[in-house]
Amino acid sequence: ARLNAMVVNDATLTEADVDRLFLTPPAGLLVTGTVNDTPLSRHILRRCRQAGVQVVAYGNHAGLRDVDRVYSDHRAGSREIVRWLLAQGCRHIRLFFPCPVNWHWMAKRCEGYADALREAGLEPAPPVVYGPNVPFPTFAEEFRVARACAIATLLDLRAAGEPFDALVCMNDRFAKVAISALRALDLAPGRDVLVAGYDNWTHDDECDPFESGVPSVTLDRRSEAAAIAMADLLLARLDGRLPPEPQARVNPHKLVIRSTDGGPRAKTPSI
Repeated sequence: ARLNAMVVNDATLTEADVDRLFLTPPAGLLVTGTVNDTPLSRHILRRCRQAGVQVVAYGNHAGLRDVDRVYSDHRAGSREIVRWLLAQGCRHIRLFFPCPVNWHWMAKRCEGYADALREAGLEPAPPVVYGPNVPFPTFAEEFRVARACAIATLLDLRAAGEPFDALVCMNDRFAKVAISALRALDLAPGRDVLVAGYDNWTHDDECDPFESGVPSVTLDRRSEAAAIAMADLLLARLDGRLPPEPQARVNPHKLVIRSTDGGPRAKTPSI
């Protein structure tokens, strides 16, 4: 399109940096990460509106309804995962999250989970939150603590008489935490309990040394296709080929079914 491109990492910017960026406003901005969750991201969007800069964002929460956007349908994706688990005979499916439901996309995942269970005549359960979702100095410590918390939470579920035959995790990384915790309880992932992930991470250099098993099913959000769709939408807006109202495009996802044996048994760190 004969346009220049600049990648801006908002994790290293200050509001003053953003203001300097807008001394010569860009033609457009593609916002690929989480927006409207921090004061800086809100400041960036506010400056874009003031300068008349065209924005295409990734996401579909209320703070983005006045800009063009491409998004993944988390409700439909979660519903598809749970439907697959139901088709495998699971009836005690639990959402298994490391933190409370405090993001728009997490709420949509919960809605999709509830949709699928109600379709099957089953009552959805509230998410199981095992935490703690806090920073640690090393990933090894983070994994060890998360695994210990997951083990304790699963033990609490068993003690309370709340059965589980499938765990739906926040993403493939946290699915590995669940798989490792299940092994510690002598429950075979993929046989005794099915584990579902999200995002279709085929490799995780940080997590794989601690747990090489993979979730039985995951969902590929097709991030590259989403990025192309965002760029196409921005170019169409700059060329005047779109109606004045903000446009929303759903990026199709893909269900990925893996081995149901939980992968090879990994060495698990001591708690």
